[in-house]
Amino acid sequence: MDGNRKDSPPVVKLPTPEQEAELAAFDAQITELDAQTKAPIPELDATQIAWENRMPRWTTLKPTSLYSKGGATLEVLEDNSILASGTNPEQETYEVIVDLPPGKWSAVRLEGIKHESLPKGGIGRSSNGNVVLTDFALSIAPSAAESDESPVAESSDTDADTEPQTETEDTDAEAGSTPDADTDTNAQTENTPADADIDAQAEDTSDADASLENETENTDAADPWTPVQIVQAWADHEQVMGEDNLDGVIANAIDDKPETGWALDRRNENRQAIFLVAAPFGMEGGRLKIRLKHEFDLRQKQLGRFRLALTDATTVYPIGSKIGLGNWHAAGPFTAEHGNLAFYQIYEPETKTVNTGDTFKVNDKTIKWEQQTHWVDEQVHNDIVGENSATYLFRNISSVTQQKALLYIGSNDALKVWMNGTELLAKNVQRDAAADQEQMQVELKPGNTTRHIKIVNYSGPSGFYFRMESAPPMLPANIVDIAGTPRGERETAQKDQIRDYYRANITLDKSVNENALRAFADLKAVVADLAETRQKRNTLDGSLTTTLVMQERTEPRGAYVLARGEYQHPGEQVYPQTPAVLPAMLEDTTPDRLGFAKWLLSPEHPLTARVAINRFWQDIFGTGIVVTAEDFGTQGTPPVHPELLDWLATEFIASGWDVQTMLKLMLTSATYRQSAEVTPEKLERDADNALLSRGTRYRLDAETVRDNALALSGLLYAKIGGPSVKPPQPDGLWKAVGFTGSNTDTFVKDTGADKVYRRSLYTFWKRTAPPPQMNILDAPSREACTIRRERTNTPMQALMLMNDPQFFEAARAFAERTVKDGGET
Repeated sequence: MDGNRKDSPPVVKLPTPEQEAELAAFDAQITELDAQTKAPIPELDATQIAWENRMPRWTTLKPTSLYSKGGATLEVLEDNSILASGTNPEQETYEVIVDLPPGKWSAVRLEGIKHESLPKGGIGRSSNGNVVLTDFALSIAPSAAESDESPVAESSDTDADTEPQTETEDTDAEAGSTPDADTDTNAQTENTPADADIDAQAEDTSDADASLENETENTDAADPWTPVQIVQAWADHEQVMGEDNLDGVIANAIDDKPETGWALDRRNENRQAIFLVAAPFGMEGGRLKIRLKHEFDLRQKQLGRFRLALTDATTVYPIGSKIGLGNWHAAGPFTAEHGNLAFYQIYEPETKTVNTGDTFKVNDKTIKWEQQTHWVDEQVHNDIVGENSATYLFRNISSVTQQKALLYIGSNDALKVWMNGTELLAKNVQRDAAADQEQMQVELKPGNTTRHIKIVNYSGPSGFYFRMESAPPMLPANIVDIAGTPRGERETAQKDQIRDYYRANITLDKSVNENALRAFADLKAVVADLAETRQKRNTLDGSLTTTLVMQERTEPRGAYVLARGEYQHPGEQVYPQTPAVLPAMLEDTTPDRLGFAKWLLSPEHPLTARVAINRFWQDIFGTGIVVTAEDFGTQGTPPVHPELLDWLATEFIASGWDVQTMLKLMLTSATYRQSAEVTPEKLERDADNALLSRGTRYRLDAETVRDNALALSGLLYAKIGGPSVKPPQPDGLWKAVGFTGSNTDTFVKDTGADKVYRRSLYTFWKRTAPPPQMNILDAPSREACTIRRERTNTPMQALMLMNDPQFFEAARAFAERTVKDGGET
């Protein structure tokens, strides 16, 4: 647990009544706004239907044959996805054969789908969940009945040494595991002589890099499989890899290079890619084979669960991905004698990579990058100041994939444009800023792209305009599949899911009617209000006072008898249980903290009530009925009044464990109210007052001494609850024991009556340097639990009470109160 944190989990939040009311108001407002975002909006619902109708329809493929070159077990799940398990080779090739549905197919979709059996619950089989797909290939063939080729040969064109895993008509839910190597080798030798001949040719070839797959394609004239050319691919995510950020893009999966691939990082999300073919393919009664290679390195970066689908859409539009636009920053003006000089002059922001924390010294003036949150895209901003000067603009653009984008820029007056430090445009003109004055196409790489603009002003106001266009992001596969489901057949959850996605992510084209645009603007306003309200609630919720609590683990941590006490050598495992000498826990009670608490408070327990009553008695009379309040065992002292202890304990249980009732009983007793006068007879018979022959006299505990002084003086701040406070104490006490840079390195006293005069209960306590007032009056350091405090009487205590600032101030305030409220006497 981090001691500098106030909310180390598990914690319980403790709002005040006012905060509870405010949270409830926020919750009601959030519920109302959320309902508005989900309510029917006819104008938008019509545009959603049109949007759904434009989506391609995908047909999910059901595998009939599965093959793993590395010997993994491939299983077809209920949703027709394929799950890999068992053997996990360093490199892997999958081949999937399906019966080709009727039609002409234009693209293939590959989904990587999360599964709880995979590392980190992700989509890949590597230890960190990463995936690199180095090759994705398609080929078609006539049905198996029309081909003389054996099943093994048709599904193992990649130097296979195991038989394919085949899903038959009788077993269409799961493919079995790969047979052992000896049986497999014999089967290939007896049934596929063509393969044996190919192997012999492979041994004789002089090209060591040539694969058996290529030899099969070159030598087996009877191969029924015809490759399908893939010309374009898109993905919803690409991992940033390599110096140019392009080593993990989807295009690498169709470049026939095993050293490159489509890379996916360890994010626990479903992923997808779409592969466009050169020409629609199809074959009545034919078969489709999909090959997925993972040969990037030797770290098991293969897909663990995936699914395949086809579309016959006549046109597959360019597909983009999510783009993030950071806030604009501006630095300037950098002045010159003339605007032309400002255009050609190379100022410091042009000479190095932008760091928004940099400052620039110009003519005894400091210029720094300042964030411009009010600059909104697609608007002209004429608030750049400075004639005959240059101002630099900067923003980050992030993309999750490689994609093209169009930039539209306007300026008043001249401008230069850089992307990632490379100059794209320089135009020395004098004009007013307007929309779309300059247009340029740029290539965004996965990760961050920096946009750097120099605006040069000759005279008058200066400003700029910016907007960007890119292909719409790839839609999640589940959203597309819902759109392909007839509206009347959709489940309620599917209807809500696609509606919420459309309203949250789609920007209407300006060509739609004005009513739809107006309804869309109203919806965005409600969404903005909802986001703002949620932010306010989260801010309030994050400011609530918390308290540490105990929480049971989902799976209890094992406890073991340690050999010679060494934790590296655990022995027999032990389980929670109560001491055998005490009553056992009830059979239906779980041996956890709750069960332990119930056992402690059961009426049959002989110790809990007695120990509690003894401590109450100690607080009131100075000494417990059992003097060793911390030890009721054989090493402790026996009770002075055992019958009294038993009676009070039973009364405590009968009262329902009512502490106030028991304290009232003790405080109103004749024993507590008797005189403390000492007589020779009492002193002789009961020198230590163990028999309570007289009223007890003892010094109050340290905290009570201070609180009592503040209360009598009228200074005590009596509010209950709140954070710790730091009343005055001598300087420098923390320096000797504090860690440099820690928040408890230097003591800084609080100010204000609500902090200085709080009860000692709220005093901030540093265990290695406790408050000296408490330490002098025998308060424990809190480094260990102390049930019974020792009491001393020393000159230091008297000196502290006379000179400590708080006691001195309490004495002064008490004197003022006496003069003011004491009357004539």
